Amino acid sequence: VFRVYTIERIRALYIQARKLLDRLNYHNIIMRCSDGTTGWQDESPFDAI
Repeated sequence: VFRVYTIERIRALYIQARKLLDRLNYHNIIMRCSDGTTGWQDESPFDAI
């Protein structure tokens, strides 16, 4: 997989996940902390949701 996009709405979980992914050297995961019900227009369309 070239890139993975994920949205987390709970800031504490977002920070925890980002730290873990960085520690594991997963640099192809693009994260955003926001309400996912509005989507992610700047990065769409997606192959799968």
